[in-house]
Amino acid sequence: MKICVICGLGFLLCGCLPKRPFINPPLQPDNIFLFEEGRSRFLEKQHPEATKVLKAYLTLYPLGLKRCEAEEILYELGLILAKENLCEGINLFERLLREEKIIYLRSLFLHRLGWLYFKEEDCQKAITTWQKGLKEGEKGQAHFLFSLGCGYYEEDNLNQALSTYLRLYEDYPKQELAKDALYRASLLLFDLRELPKAEQFLKELIKKYPESLEAERASFILGQIYLYMGEKEKKILYRQGLFFLREGEIEKAVKNFEEIVAGEDSSYKEDAHYQLAFSYYILSKKDRKFRKEARAYFEKLLEEYPQSLWRDSATRWIKAIGNISSQ
Repeated sequence: MKICVICGLGFLLCGCLPKRPFINPPLQPDNIFLFEEGRSRFLEKQHPEATKVLKAYLTLYPLGLKRCEAEEILYELGLILAKENLCEGINLFERLLREEKIIYLRSLFLHRLGWLYFKEEDCQKAITTWQKGLKEGEKGQAHFLFSLGCGYYEEDNLNQALSTYLRLYEDYPKQELAKDALYRASLLLFDLRELPKAEQFLKELIKKYPESLEAERASFILGQIYLYMGEKEKKILYRQGLFFLREGEIEKAVKNFEEIVAGEDSSYKEDAHYQLAFSYYILSKKDRKFRKEARAYFEKLLEEYPQSLWRDSATRWIKAIGNISSQ
């Protein structure tokens, strides 16, 4: 099951990537007025004209003083276009990257292009794009890894998603995304039923980020793990008890059933109650002192589980014990 819902599409609208580092582009005489014209048209919401002018500026002045700002505006134009028409937004990002118009913000463009593919439900293209950014050593490696994890998860490649999230957590432990990666890795381990490892990572998450929302969620998942592991343990005890009962090792059967009955609530508790009472009934045939325990457990079964499927059988055994005692 997929416990967690992928929130990756939120990257399309929020600034999840690290801010652009300050860069001093090499000085080169250029036509500042051409850049200003492009920015002016952008501010006036003449988006097609702004795109055309700014692309021309980057082509004519590849080392221009306003290159960083021009790339930033083209990035915003691409997002605006994608909201209006996803395919056209994708085409603009693809052209700018293919024509090598983008230098300083290449990692930002690659990462966002991947999420545009993801929104278009072309998960394979998204994964390929993020792999490219990771391979090229672009800035924002943690973000590429996180996005790859989301992509693999969407493709139901759970083992690959798990290894990617763990790589992010181990290689970039100080990144904000490390916390989310650890949480998602824990959930994947839960999905894969690797419960001891899931428990280990969830405890690590709670210890390292105690005030986080992820830690709160991790506490709940830990409870589910303990419940599941408890059910599994009770199942083993119950089946062993039945085996001992069939083999005539009644004392061993009693020990198993008593442990289930005395423990926390589980789906095996009602059945164990009946089998425990029945085991004592068998023992009472050899030793009268066990009649009291057999009767008490049958009566307790009827009291605690009045609609039990064992109700009629328990009632008959109580009468049988009474008849034997009166003889």
